Amino acid sequence: MGWKPVNLMEVDEQGNIILNLASTAADDDWIRAGRLARKAEAGDEEAAKELQRLRETPMVQFFEDEQDGDGQEADDAEKQGTTTHAGYPANRDPASGIIQSSLEKIRMETIFSHIVQKRFSHLNEDIATEALAFMLQSSDNARKGIMQILQGVIPGLPMLRFETQKSEKNIRPDMWGYDSAEPRVFIENKFWAGLTDSQPVAYLRQLSKYTQPTLLFFVVPDAREHIMWRELNRRLKDAGIMAIERDGPGTVSYTCSTDMGPVLSLISWGRLLSGLALYLADEPLMKNNLTQLQALCEAAEIDAFVPISPQDLSNQVTPAFVLQLNTIVQASVEMAVAKGIFTTNGYKAQASWERIGRYVKFLFENGPGVWIGVHFGLWKKYGETPLWMVFAQTDWGCALQSRPLIEAWAARKGIFVTFKNEELAIALNLACGEDKDQETRKMVNLYKDIADALCPGWEDQGRKRV
Repeated sequence: MGWKPVNLMEVDEQGNIILNLASTAADDDWIRAGRLARKAEAGDEEAAKELQRLRETPMVQFFEDEQDGDGQEADDAEKQGTTTHAGYPANRDPASGIIQSSLEKIRMETIFSHIVQKRFSHLNEDIATEALAFMLQSSDNARKGIMQILQGVIPGLPMLRFETQKSEKNIRPDMWGYDSAEPRVFIENKFWAGLTDSQPVAYLRQLSKYTQPTLLFFVVPDAREHIMWRELNRRLKDAGIMAIERDGPGTVSYTCSTDMGPVLSLISWGRLLSGLALYLADEPLMKNNLTQLQALCEAAEIDAFVPISPQDLSNQVTPAFVLQLNTIVQASVEMAVAKGIFTTNGYKAQASWERIGRYVKFLFENGPGVWIGVHFGLWKKYGETPLWMVFAQTDWGCALQSRPLIEAWAARKGIFVTFKNEELAIALNLACGEDKDQETRKMVNLYKDIADALCPGWEDQGRKRV
């Protein structure tokens, strides 16, 4: 009886690409992993350690070896049809004779992206990462293609080999680019998931320990390039890391050097895959694999309808989070009214297909009226925060009059604002790891800052009622 670890993507003897959607213990026992993740996010260190152990514990496939097929272990497996490894069930595939861990397999065909989106959309990033790694590991031309891009950012970077499923301390980059035994590049593939607490700062710190130059390379959807780059730079600034933007190759969207040593760069999926396509023109099979990955990236667009899964229907975290956000809005507005910043007299709560909140009016003389609340449309489009303040272009909302004052204030404070469709919207950023009272007070302070930007000295005007 022999065994081997399960990889997320494999190739069988006929050359078919196989996706194993439970390649780690965390994938196999996803309910437990999800519960541990919630506890870890809440600061439970033991839960974080156990989740890390599950993620690093590979599933295995058992198979009968012809030389020892008569052994006791094989006999037992034959009688029972099952075996176990580290407490995880495994079942015999009657067609192949392989005893498989409890995982699902689907063959990559021309409808690959459709199948992934229909049943496994929550694994988009993992599947795209393994698909990209498979091409880089299977084709010298694909590897030359990505190296051409990476060497455009860091000239002289040696030819690298790429691996996945690696972790170091508290970081787990999607892909590692090795020069011999030493990492030189971390590649982090994103669709619409947010940055983790470790990104990018902990990743850069780890890279700074290796031979320089090193590179942290983000791959994101085209529509997310600017938003992600702004968030990456905000986190560098918050961590006290000096970053100097520099020109990069035409295929790369953004690049900056850091005072820690490593370079940070960002590219879109479209640019990356187009760059690889130039090197795969003479490899029909690999070119077809690239087409499959391109289709997956297009299907993962945020506006595409993703079929609803049983997990979506039973997930109580999402509604609880939205209700929690609503309590922050309600409590902060009530406190702002008590402090004389807003009035709600004559104004009601308001909800539509894309937002839940209420109307208020700044209490100083000729103060504009605004809407405050959870804006799903802006949250989805910009990813800054679920909470927004919106000025309409009406005599009541005064968006055009308020715009120059708000934009100047926001530039000083590093706060995101946008003006679209005659509406001025301010991102009301929440603090992470704070309790409700602290979140509420910080939000009220933000309301006061906005009032100060619109009408300096408004508190000395007697707060005329309007």
